Amino acid sequence: MDIHLIKLYNFKSFEGWHELEFTSKGIFKIEGPVGAGKTTIGEALVFALYGSITGKNNGDLIAWGKKQSWVYLNLTHNGRDIYIKREIKSYGQSELIVEVDNIPLTASNKKGIQAQLEEMIGVPKIFVELLCIVSLANFRSLSSMSKSDLRDFSNNILGLDIIETYLDVWKGELTKLNKDIAYEEGRQSVIHDGLQPVDKPDPELYEKKVSAVVRMDHASRLFDDREAHLHGIIKELETTIREHQKHNELISKGICPTCGGEVCGEKVDTSMLERRVTNYNRALEHLNKHFQQVFANHDKEYTEICKEISRQEISYNNYLDAKKKQSKDLKKSNKCLEVMVDRRNKLQELVEIFRGVVTDKLIGEFVPSINSNIQYISSLIHSQFIPEFDNKFRCTLNGDVPISSLSTGQRKMVDIAIILGVLMSLVVRVDMNILFLDELFSNLDKDNRDRFVKVLKDIMSDKTVFIVSHQDIDCDGILRVTNKNGSRIEYV
Repeated sequence: MDIHLIKLYNFKSFEGWHELEFTSKGIFKIEGPVGAGKTTIGEALVFALYGSITGKNNGDLIAWGKKQSWVYLNLTHNGRDIYIKREIKSYGQSELIVEVDNIPLTASNKKGIQAQLEEMIGVPKIFVELLCIVSLANFRSLSSMSKSDLRDFSNNILGLDIIETYLDVWKGELTKLNKDIAYEEGRQSVIHDGLQPVDKPDPELYEKKVSAVVRMDHASRLFDDREAHLHGIIKELETTIREHQKHNELISKGICPTCGGEVCGEKVDTSMLERRVTNYNRALEHLNKHFQQVFANHDKEYTEICKEISRQEISYNNYLDAKKKQSKDLKKSNKCLEVMVDRRNKLQELVEIFRGVVTDKLIGEFVPSINSNIQYISSLIHSQFIPEFDNKFRCTLNGDVPISSLSTGQRKMVDIAIILGVLMSLVVRVDMNILFLDELFSNLDKDNRDRFVKVLKDIMSDKTVFIVSHQDIDCDGILRVTNKNGSRIEYV
């Protein structure tokens, strides 16, 4: 991975636009006052590639008083030209643009683009951070490591602290996932138990409805028949009465109703017929009242049956709708639960892998390589004390030389030999053209500093090595960082 150019805009102490090219190989000293931003350059490289820096909040990377920041990075990897443009905002969603051979990477979201970029680069973030942000400032003597020193060394140099950080994050996520899964399972139980079954409408009600209609129809026909019969009788009687009345009128005039001659008959008494008409009218009135009550009773029964059918149908339809919603909610809940359980299983697998396999493999592969590199570096600086590590990262000097017999300067020389041995192992794996060393040679005299610089030129001859230092170093160039009216970068 060859990094060619980085541009910064409002990144930490660098206000406005700043550009830095990496075209020359060799040893370059980064000098400048405290707080000017010497270490920031390496941090900007890490952020451009991975979108974050371990232990720092992205919002803290924006220059004070500014609302957004940009980092541009141009590099070549496996013959492909990669251009990265990454934004930081103090609010809202930040932007990420990655172009490969002038063709933008596309995905549904920024995480998808980041995943493609990291897969293309193929270098774990922990290694790039080690190569871009290397410092001895937080270490005691590595050659006489106590348990605390051992933890510092394995954590900071091999990146095991970053693994632990990831493990803590994953464990926290696992705890939250387990709570969310338990909540979702409880919610499913509530969803399932909260719906009481409802039977279909009673089939007998439909039979009763039909029966009621039939009885109403029968009663209606019966009423019609009886009413028609009574009307027929009344009509006949009224006809007879009119005939008798006409007969009596002719008799009164002295005319015979039969032959038209002189009267030869008597008047007919119609009072009995009239009484019969009256009685039949009363019977008809009684019939009407009776059947009105019959019809009212039938109508009431029919209405009650229909209301009960409607109530049961509405209740059952509501149950069916609720059951559909329940099914939909359970399906959605099951999908959510499936995603969470799958994520939990993957996290548990990752935790197990990183807790054992990755850590063991990292140590197991690095120890022989580190020991070989340390021996080589120690021979170049003519050191009589050669540290060596076992698979538990216990350090010994020449087998059994007491650590207490070394002076402070000798211990520092051994420490730096170890650091450079580790870096040589990392550089082989990462194959990056840039290396940042932050105050690596502090508190060493000039002769010893020159020895290590010479070693660096030998083992890193194909790299661009930046050494942040406040001391004189025999280097190929100087990168000066100033902080007058905002930080500035320039080669001198």
